[in-house]
Amino acid sequence: MTAVSFPSIHLTGSPRDMGRAYGETLRAGIQGIVDIRYHALLVGDFLKAHGEPMVRALAERQILVLERNEAYRDAHELFLGIVEGADVPPHQLMAMQNYTDLRDAGFVAYEDLERMLGRSVPRQGSTDSSASADRDAGGCSAWRVCHSAGEVDLAGQTWDMHATALDYVVLLHIRGEGGLPDRHALTIMGCPPLCGVTSAGLMVMINNVFSKQVNVDGLPWPYLVDTMLKQPTLEAARAYLQGHLPMSTHNYMLVGRQRVFNIEATGSEWVETHNIAGDGEVFHTNHCLNPGLAETMPSGRKSGTTYARFSALEGYLGEGRYQGIVSQAQFAEDVLLDGGRACVNVPRPEALHGPMTCGGLDVDLKRREARFFRGPYGDGVYQDLTF
Repeated sequence: MTAVSFPSIHLTGSPRDMGRAYGETLRAGIQGIVDIRYHALLVGDFLKAHGEPMVRALAERQILVLERNEAYRDAHELFLGIVEGADVPPHQLMAMQNYTDLRDAGFVAYEDLERMLGRSVPRQGSTDSSASADRDAGGCSAWRVCHSAGEVDLAGQTWDMHATALDYVVLLHIRGEGGLPDRHALTIMGCPPLCGVTSAGLMVMINNVFSKQVNVDGLPWPYLVDTMLKQPTLEAARAYLQGHLPMSTHNYMLVGRQRVFNIEATGSEWVETHNIAGDGEVFHTNHCLNPGLAETMPSGRKSGTTYARFSALEGYLGEGRYQGIVSQAQFAEDVLLDGGRACVNVPRPEALHGPMTCGGLDVDLKRREARFFRGPYGDGVYQDLTF
């Protein structure tokens, strides 16, 4: 496969300095995706009925979570730096960064959100039932496979978003300061890491899950991912997640050399679905595996492809075929290029806001090699690195 690259940026210094450099360097792109995603929240099925004042109130509450908690000082400084560098309204930047969790607030009754916020919010929602940007939000697939006899220790994920996000995908290289590991992460312009790998050999991957269980005082999840990537060990990342839950529901796959923790977390509870040392496979798409947490998923509002993708991965990985694989590239061909086998790549749709695979990463933990790609894997737009 011949590589065609996509944007990347190297960040060093204090969180505030990194935020400013990030914002200034990619200002036009950040302003563009902020406009797109803020508008999508206002016209999508989820928050259309709640209206712009509620979207703003929720975003401003998430900013206060960073501002008022001393443990989140670095995250708040990074956020402020991006605001300053990109010259964007703070609440709109936060709405873009924490888009999926604010979207889930649409499953919560207006009065309940006002109660959580501790104040009334003017209603300006629309009852228009026309087709929205969010009818099927797609999803993403994550996996980890290990077979020591075959020297296989691979992990990765696809990242599905609105097709409008494709041109804003960027690779972050963040220099660790004060003994922190270096971080390499896929994201969209103006966001902290969405998923990534560190020089300490730690990976953090994520699947979004539609949920009715929302906590407006939860940590905005991209800052949760970034802080987990700063941790020196897999166990430390796991402990941080368990003590700092997000606003709404996600699956977090934390991977190290021959070890994986898979945790489904809502705004108020977490369940570890897998804890494997050594050989085995773990995979996840966009629905909860834990029966109790599955009950928090709104009826009829799940990714339209989550079960098909899960079944496809289950069929392939369950066969144990990866045990004979000798390279990251060979595994990627099986999982990412054969849509009939793994069903994890979604091409550009006809609908402007339709879901598509906007990127992902594919990592060989044994050889410490990573490939970050933009768009479907077969498009050949990627960057390779060692860590």
